[in-house]
Amino acid sequence: MRQILKLVFVSTLFFLFSCKGETPGPNDKLPNAVANIQVKQNGTSISEINFELIEQLAVGGAASGGSYLASLDMFTMTISANLTNGPTFSVTAKTGGVKTGNFDITKVTGSGNENYASLILTAASKSYQSTSGTFKITKADLYQDVVGVADYFVNVEVNITMENPADATDVVTVEGTITGVNIKAQ
Repeated sequence: MRQILKLVFVSTLFFLFSCKGETPGPNDKLPNAVANIQVKQNGTSISEINFELIEQLAVGGAASGGSYLASLDMFTMTISANLTNGPTFSVTAKTGGVKTGNFDITKVTGSGNENYASLILTAASKSYQSTSGTFKITKADLYQDVVGVADYFVNVEVNITMENPADATDVVTVEGTITGVNIKAQ
């Protein structure tokens, strides 16, 4: 789990520091990143990740970003309502590239072949790992490709069931959409 969190953290930092000032042309604008995610338990909303980052500018601690490493076929994406106190949601999946498609989410087994998600509710001091669900990339637009690193902006839909590893009866569902997430691919 620590390795997963480190990978997510590094991907997020890479995104935050690498997209500054990379607009290809004077009239090109970066798309807004918009998150509308609900965390539900027994049908009742217990947390949410809702924000809009105008032209990808992180404000109020909210952030989104990710990466795709072709050599590992590993797509990672992280969104956070507040980097200091969360909540934070992450997905790691073998997607075959930055492209549209449906991807099944499973329980983490440690094999390295599964697609999985994690959720950290910092205020409640709880973390969750996926047990089942779907992750769908509905749009994947190439923005620029510079010296072997391509910038994509993706839209995704999630519907994932997760459980607290410390208490298997503590189950939540993460549902919603995220649009305009910047993915760095190499």
